[in-house]
Amino acid sequence: MCGISGIVRRSGHLIPQDEERIREMTGALSHRGPDDDSTYARQGVAFGSTRLSIVDEKRGWQPVFNEDKSVVAVFNGEIFNHRYLAEQLVKQGHVFRSQCDSEVLVHLYEQYGCDFVQLLEGQFAFAVWDFNRHMLVLVRDRFGICPLFYTQQEDSLYFASEIKAFQPSSGKCRLSDQGFSCMLFFGTSIAPLTMFENIYQLRPGHMLIMKQNSVAVSEYWDLNFPTHRERTPVNPLSARKRVAHRIKYAVRRTVQTDKAVGIFLSGGIDSSAIAAEMGRGNVENVHAYSISSYDKRYDESNDVNQFCKDANIALTQITIDKKDLSHAFPDYIWHGETPVFSTEGAGLMLLAQEAGKKAKIVLSGEGADEAFAGYRCFRWYLMHGARNSLTWLTQAVRHFAGDMAHRYVERKVGAFYQSFSFFPAQIVEYASYWAAACLVLRRDYLEYLDRINVFENLGWLAEKTIHRHWLDRSLYCAYRVMLANYLLGPHSDRVLMRNSLEGRYPFLDQQLVEYSTMIPPQLKLNALQSKAILRSSLNRTLPAYILRRPKRRFMLPFGSTFLNQDKPNQLSCPYLDIEQIENSHIFDACKIKKCIALYNKINSCATQKTRAAEVFAFILGEAITLVVSFQLFNQLFLSRNKYQV
Repeated sequence: MCGISGIVRRSGHLIPQDEERIREMTGALSHRGPDDDSTYARQGVAFGSTRLSIVDEKRGWQPVFNEDKSVVAVFNGEIFNHRYLAEQLVKQGHVFRSQCDSEVLVHLYEQYGCDFVQLLEGQFAFAVWDFNRHMLVLVRDRFGICPLFYTQQEDSLYFASEIKAFQPSSGKCRLSDQGFSCMLFFGTSIAPLTMFENIYQLRPGHMLIMKQNSVAVSEYWDLNFPTHRERTPVNPLSARKRVAHRIKYAVRRTVQTDKAVGIFLSGGIDSSAIAAEMGRGNVENVHAYSISSYDKRYDESNDVNQFCKDANIALTQITIDKKDLSHAFPDYIWHGETPVFSTEGAGLMLLAQEAGKKAKIVLSGEGADEAFAGYRCFRWYLMHGARNSLTWLTQAVRHFAGDMAHRYVERKVGAFYQSFSFFPAQIVEYASYWAAACLVLRRDYLEYLDRINVFENLGWLAEKTIHRHWLDRSLYCAYRVMLANYLLGPHSDRVLMRNSLEGRYPFLDQQLVEYSTMIPPQLKLNALQSKAILRSSLNRTLPAYILRRPKRRFMLPFGSTFLNQDKPNQLSCPYLDIEQIENSHIFDACKIKKCIALYNKINSCATQKTRAAEVFAFILGEAITLVVSFQLFNQLFLSRNKYQV
């Protein structure tokens, strides 16, 4: 993995400042590629790259060119089928100077034009410039594993792997009300939106083509769940065998390297399956990394220790407490480039820091819950339906926060249904984010955000899910909302690259995912268990105590992380105070004080909490974390008085 950046001027002529500007942009991405960096400028184009060397260390520098240097490219990611593609291109007369996967891009483009993206298997974000046609092509992989952002200014287009690279060229960034409003409902801004005005992210499975007088974005791939009419019977035994085979193939493909490879292990079925397959695939010295939480409600260390002992896997385990999370949180917001509702990303960043001492690559189980219906909300929806689940949440909001907050939540949820004509299983999660925001935002700003239609640019969400089973609709949302925009971004890519680590995701193997969309919902999910077919396909790979283990969301304490133990009704963060909060013109300091007091009151209750109290305590924790993260985000990216990480 690498960091890439670029400036393209329609005029065909760089200005004198551009060479310095591309060096600044590239320098802002140095953590993504500590092994090498380079810049290139010619005829209205400036490219930069930082390199984390995985393939062909000696000759894999960038940018890469075709034979006559009429096509140039910068690349971030891994193309897993590059050796096969290179062999075919050599037969067609192309000449390679290296064995690096990035070089296949320029020759494929020469041979097939923009259609070449259909041939790529892997995780990638790249730019290709064609000098003969004066054309720029930006491409992002199918699932959004590798990030790619862009912004247009006057006659120029800038692109980069991270938004912070734009700061030297664009000065102070401005908050996008549309992106922020989207984040407050979905828990993340959704591509092409970001948290910044006039800065966009290329959607997964899309390409951008810039010519002299036009910029066009188009889709080259998407998930395709069959409609009710298109569904065909699937033999369960055959499906189990195919799933097991695809997992085996995906894991072995992602570990084809001579670099040290680690695995983030949670004790759940997904990461355990990867670790077991790594061992069976003769990966030398499989090393697992795991988090042990001081809060036993979230601790999974017993399962992890038992599995590693049984599988003879080396394990490094770190224990994270509130102090660790609070200390790491500013750095996490800087690299994540967004406010958040929870602290898990900061914990993963600390785990990546430990893994980076030995490994260059880590494997993760991300994508399994989307492919095989692993999230708890799916079973909850199956057993209770959306309306009942929403009723429990809205009643808790009304009981503890009053009618006004309740009305805001009901109105936003109603607007969602009006826009999409269905509720995904995640609707309760979305509603909880919005409820948390309603508890702490100033009323005038809340009214302003409430008038923004965050759903109007998401028509594709309805188009891609119409006439599908409710579970398939929910899985599509899982892939295209939270996975692509948060779990693979601030929660994975940024925390890994902060520590110069490359993440790989076997459960996001294209053929595995495409096959999983054809598996009937009833084989994935039933009243007894989630990921039913995945569990049965792994019954010869994993021990029974892992297969029987219920789904547990990876969580670390939030809310309480930022409260002062000596003065429980105050935020403990040294970079936050009431004056700063009030000056943001976004949050209501009085509301925040009430939230903190109520959060402490509920959590200090000696008797068993009611369901409503548990639900609302969770929402309050999200609200407190939102305030802390946004204030940091504001100081790091938006304010003239920058907070130094």
